[in-house]
Amino acid sequence: MPHADLPPTEPLAMPLAVATFYRFCPMPDLDALQQRLSACAEALGLKGTVLLAEEGLNVTIAGPPANVEAWVSALRADEPFSRIPINRILYTTASAMPFGKLVVDIRPEVVTFREAGIQPAQSTGQHVAPEEWNALVDNPAIPVLDVRNDFEVQVGSFAGAVNPSTDNFTAFKQYVADNLDTLKAAPQVAMFCTGGIRCEKASAYLQAQGVPNVAQLEGGILNYLRAVPQANTRWHGECFVFDDRVTLTHELEEGNYRREKGAVLPKC
Repeated sequence: MPHADLPPTEPLAMPLAVATFYRFCPMPDLDALQQRLSACAEALGLKGTVLLAEEGLNVTIAGPPANVEAWVSALRADEPFSRIPINRILYTTASAMPFGKLVVDIRPEVVTFREAGIQPAQSTGQHVAPEEWNALVDNPAIPVLDVRNDFEVQVGSFAGAVNPSTDNFTAFKQYVADNLDTLKAAPQVAMFCTGGIRCEKASAYLQAQGVPNVAQLEGGILNYLRAVPQANTRWHGECFVFDDRVTLTHELEEGNYRREKGAVLPKC
C-alpha cells in the first residue's frame, strides 16, 4: 500500500471519523496486505479493527477525518481493491477515540459463522435499499429476522422483527434448523444486522437450505438510520456498535448505554 503522499498525522480534533465497511472477494497474499494496511494506519494515527481472510475483509477504523479518508483512498489503490471496488462505506462520528488500539488480523473468516461452502461473494439475498425497507417491515406475511445477538436486539430493533435469541452468530444456524419449514413457506424472508456483513452469510445460508426468496437490508441498520428520517422510521431504540461508543441513536450520535462487566446497561 503506497503512503508516500499521505498527509501527516493530524491531531485528534473532534469529532473523529469512524469508517465501517466490508468486502467479500478473493484475497491473495494476506501477509503482505496485512503489513501494508497496518503500516499505513499506524502512520496516520488510526485505531480500530481490520479483519482479513481469504474470503474478504471487514473494517471499522477511526481517527481524524482526513487521515481516515487517506487510508481508505490508499486501500482503494491497493490490490485487490484497485480491481474490485469495496462496498459502501458508512461514516459516523465519535467525540473521543472509540478504540483502544489498532488491530489488523488475519482470521479464518471475517465474520465467524463456521459453515463450509457458504460464499457470499457468489450468492447472497436481494439487497433492499433503506427507502424500501419499511414495506417489508409493514408486511405481516414476511418474517423480518434480526440476525444479531440477543443483547444487541434488547437495545433496539425494528418494529415486529423476529428475535432468534442467539448468543452468537453461529447459533443462527440452529434457529434456521428449528424454523426451516416456516421460513420456506413464507412468500419472502427479510433480514438485517448492524452494517450488513452478517446478513451476507445468513442470507447465503438460508438460500443453501432451500429458502427461495431472501432479502436483506442494504448497509444494515446504520445505513437505514442514515437514510430514513425519524418521522418515517420503523426503528425503535438504539443500535449497538462494537466499540467504546456502545450504542448510536437514530441520528447516529453516541447513545445512552454503557458496558459494564460484559453487560450493556443504560447510562445513569
